[in-house]
Amino acid sequence: MSDLDQIIRITLTRASQPVQTASFQIPLILATFTNFAERTRVYESMTQVAEDFDSTDSVYVIASKLFGQSGVGAVPPSIVVGRRQVDSITASIGTVANNTEYSVTINGTTYTITSDADASALEIVAALDTAVTDVEINFTDNLDGTFSVAPVTPGEGWSFSASSNITVGTTTATETWVEALDAVTEDNDSWYLLIAETHVAADQEALSDAIGAVRKIYGVSTADATATATSTTDIGAILSAKSAGRTYGVYLPTANSDYPEAAWAGAQLAYTPGSNDWDFKRVNGVTVSKLSATAKNNLREKNYNFYTEVGGVNIFQDGNMFDGLPIDLKKVA
Repeated sequence: MSDLDQIIRITLTRASQPVQTASFQIPLILATFTNFAERTRVYESMTQVAEDFDSTDSVYVIASKLFGQSGVGAVPPSIVVGRRQVDSITASIGTVANNTEYSVTINGTTYTITSDADASALEIVAALDTAVTDVEINFTDNLDGTFSVAPVTPGEGWSFSASSNITVGTTTATETWVEALDAVTEDNDSWYLLIAETHVAADQEALSDAIGAVRKIYGVSTADATATATSTTDIGAILSAKSAGRTYGVYLPTANSDYPEAAWAGAQLAYTPGSNDWDFKRVNGVTVSKLSATAKNNLREKNYNFYTEVGGVNIFQDGNMFDGLPIDLKKVA
């Protein structure tokens, strides 16, 4: 059977009680960062996102997929970005230069020092240590050209960023993804679809279980090559075996950078629930997969979706949750 033979138009009607639909249009990005101290922030454009995140940050990348579907779908009116708690970071002087400014911004206050004519990383860190006066933060000079920053009270909201000539290294998260989801939801429950930065199967399974207990949905993706085989250990096999009816998944070899689940949601989430089929839809910013017939059959056996070229058009197939039912039913009953 060819891909064109797989395409059949079906109209689905759900006769359940109407539900208010405003929040159905809003996705949540859940990620690990220290860019702001609040648990959540709401953004209405990429311009706003760019004020808080660099273009290489996962939040920026995911947001660009959600907001970047103009012309191929109905773009969400806003997104919620939720913060997973980090209780310490380490950083180093990325570029040592003479007579140059170095700055760190902690809890909204920027501390700037200027290196001398014979600069060293040790001297720059020591100067920063002297400059930082926030009593709610422990700034530690590690005496090797690196420094650590942590809130005095673990678990408290805080923020940290640095100038481009300082390299932020290890960030230590102190919450599980589900704990972070609970904290974010308590702060802002207006969102409907979850997109998390993690591609770790165990994290995705835990988040899927959590979403399964509430009237929301979750989009995941994986680049795990075993997904296209008969493996039972990839995330699709795991969630399909559970009939995870509030989670949909996309297999894509470039999933870790493309976040196809976010691009797809960005093109479809804002449509009125039940009025739109997610199958056979185009998106911007997603690499097309080249899959054999066997690979497609194996993916379908696990209720994966995938993005391929059919009849000269790049489209998503098949528009289903991991229980095999269409995403557009939205599970609102």
